[in-house]
Amino acid sequence: MTEADAALLRFIEMLADRDYRFVTPTPATQARVVARRSAAEVFTRR
Repeated sequence: MTEADAALLRFIEMLADRDYRFVTPTPATQARVVARRSAAEVFTRR
């Protein structure tokens, strides 16, 4: 195991110890975020 692999493993173990959960956003969620950001840019450029 390389040093980088060991560091990644320690990081993953730390996240598990803290009960960290991550949910991957769906493409639909990403599209809403992008659309919202684009709409906000339109309003701020006026």
